[in-house]
Amino acid sequence: MPMYAQIVLGIPLKNTFDYAVPEHLEKELEIGKRVYVPFRNKNLVGYCVGKSKKSRSVYTKEIISVLDEEIIFTENFLNFLKKLSEKYFASWGEMMELATPVYLRKPRKTFLLKEGIYERKDLDLNLSPIVKEIVSMIEEKRKDKFLIFEDYVQNKRFNLYYDLCKWVLNKDKHILIITPEIQEAEELASFLKEKNLPWEIFLYHSGLREKEAFLNWIRIREKRPKIIIGTRMAVFHPQENIGLIIVDDEGSPFHKQDEFPFYNTRDISLFRASFFKIPLIFAGNPPSVDSYFKVEKGLFQLIDLREKPKTLPDVSIVDLTLGKRKNYITKSLELKITEVLDKKGKIFLFYNRRGFATFIRCRKCGKVIRCRRCERNLTYHFSIKKLVCHYCGDTSEPPSLCPECQTAYLRYRGLGTEKLESELIYLFPKAKISRIDLDVKKEKIMGDLKNIDIWVGTSLLLKLPPLSNLSLVGIINLEQGINFPDFRANERLFSLLINFLKLIKKEDGWGNFLIQTHNPENSLLFAFKNLDYEMFYQEELNLKKELGLPPFRNIVIVNLRGKKRKSVEENAHLLVKRLKENNSSRGIFISEAVPHPIFKLRDKYRWQIFIKSANIKKISLLLEKVLSGKRKFRGSILTVDVEPSYRE
Repeated sequence: MPMYAQIVLGIPLKNTFDYAVPEHLEKELEIGKRVYVPFRNKNLVGYCVGKSKKSRSVYTKEIISVLDEEIIFTENFLNFLKKLSEKYFASWGEMMELATPVYLRKPRKTFLLKEGIYERKDLDLNLSPIVKEIVSMIEEKRKDKFLIFEDYVQNKRFNLYYDLCKWVLNKDKHILIITPEIQEAEELASFLKEKNLPWEIFLYHSGLREKEAFLNWIRIREKRPKIIIGTRMAVFHPQENIGLIIVDDEGSPFHKQDEFPFYNTRDISLFRASFFKIPLIFAGNPPSVDSYFKVEKGLFQLIDLREKPKTLPDVSIVDLTLGKRKNYITKSLELKITEVLDKKGKIFLFYNRRGFATFIRCRKCGKVIRCRRCERNLTYHFSIKKLVCHYCGDTSEPPSLCPECQTAYLRYRGLGTEKLESELIYLFPKAKISRIDLDVKKEKIMGDLKNIDIWVGTSLLLKLPPLSNLSLVGIINLEQGINFPDFRANERLFSLLINFLKLIKKEDGWGNFLIQTHNPENSLLFAFKNLDYEMFYQEELNLKKELGLPPFRNIVIVNLRGKKRKSVEENAHLLVKRLKENNSSRGIFISEAVPHPIFKLRDKYRWQIFIKSANIKKISLLLEKVLSGKRKFRGSILTVDVEPSYRE
């Protein structure tokens, strides 16, 4: 009797496809293995998710080959990925591709590495009191989800991870630690390697070469316990013998996948921990508002590592609405810089915009020079004498005449780090001044770290080794940090300020911190000056509750894009109509269609629809009912972003 297999493909189709299993492959094929199959006019790698003696199709093609000696996904893990695909409006196969290294998404045979004999090694654990408390709560089943709240000392958090590694691996289980970026993963791996633990440490992130990532993926699948450190891709690794998941710096925007399928590592980790009954730790530095809310609701146990400072930081607030200024450096900031330079201190001035002038405008007709592909203002970069689009990367020569009225009344306006650097050179001609941004090569930045007096730059500074003798951090324009429509903008800004504050923490007190702002009465500033985290969190939670935003309600954005402006707009309005006609729940709010904040990107016009509900499943069911899993709506490309997060 013939055998048939249900195969899932890594393409945006939610169907499973029936394939005939040739007789010579029947014993070899198992659920959870990869196969090579014909699909339409080409051959693709697929995943076997079921077997049967009957086919749903009249005509079935045959499987070409089985690619794996052993199953790579258990049926339980396949079920986990299926549930994720339903939540994130992705196909089952697309979720499987996230759990598969790039090397195996091609028709390559897996090979098994010979696993050495594992000798169990019992250690004298000698755990810290805090870790003993965590372990006690887990083993006594009082709590299995925790939030570590740390503010200044990274090593304190890392030392906790070290103790937790000893406890988990001593139970013959793996520990999975997920960091927001590659650099943090490598720093943590180096820290743990210095401790000479008798267990292997494996990195798993997108910075590894394709073959190296595959070999690490294979090694991680082995039974012997090990430490797994990676970025968001690591949360999908199919190793199931995990004794603890740690999400480091869980509030970082870099835990959010910014291409389809959109997901946040924090949310996936929480779902995986609940699905497989794995203890979970979020570590915040500072924590996100969502995680703080979970502590308030009793869902997470707070582990507070904060130490009350002997003195509060010296934070000066300068009101930009008072008086007239000739440049972007106020007199107050100029005096502070002079004072620090006289004492041989170092200074960092933060402004999160690269380039020299952020737009060019004609004084006669008002024409602003925009990107031909994105309709965004082009930024003039003095160092390369080019206009650059910071959204699509397109470059062009700056015009000598206005393209609209053919006059020479073009004026370069707006502030970027290059212009700020030139202003500082004029004000402080004897100081050594340089920039930290993506336009400056990292080698030059690293070579100058000890020699520069004044650094001007973006948040890239936070990814570099700490500047020695840093005595002043200046924020050029506070509002510039929250000028993008994101309901987490205040949270991001507060976290950014706290991370900059760490740079001026000294053993005997603090350096200077100066903020230039148009809104000095902002309660965020009061909370920051007094290191009153609880005040900030409560105000944010009150505001989000009033507006019906996460964590009180789920929010999903349906995005449509296409090359024809009118067509995309019409389709967006029609989709709103269809959604409202099919919505039988009073608990779902559907907005009108609105233009995306970046209305045109890479020649495609974009519109959005916001959907809110306390129950995410209701939104998923509504979208499935209206769209039937399709990624296009009347010719417009459609994507669904669950719990959206903007990152410029």
